[in-house]
Amino acid sequence: MRHEEYSALKKKIQDEYAERMKALDLVWEMSKEINPSSSVSISPSNAAPMTPHEVTDSSEDESSIAGDLREIISGFQGNFRSKEAYVLLRRKRGPVKENTFYSAFQKLRKSGAITVVVKKIGSKPAVFRSNMHQEGGAIENN
Repeated sequence: MRHEEYSALKKKIQDEYAERMKALDLVWEMSKEINPSSSVSISPSNAAPMTPHEVTDSSEDESSIAGDLREIISGFQGNFRSKEAYVLLRRKRGPVKENTFYSAFQKLRKSGAITVVVKKIGSKPAVFRSNMHQEGGAIENN
């Protein structure tokens, strides 16, 4: 290995490390914003790992989640997958239980606000289309 190769590799590793540290700091700051009044101090060293089904806010209101989900889905242009809506809902609200999300999602589907474009086949997820306008969130008459 030449000195130039060593220097380039060292710089690459340092840059990757710096990016990971920034991401860790961001997650830490976000965790403090979610639950600032907690009497228990959570630090990276004593924090239990979160599973995808855990939620830190137990007071979530299903009707407000449905309202937020309706707003998110009305913003979709074209087809989307439920996972995309779930990710956007979590960005907006923070942790949300998957079963709460899917319950609200199915209610919107049954109400006609969402149409199944491609049914789930095996491990391939279903594809949906929003039937709502962006402006008012009203259901379109197709």
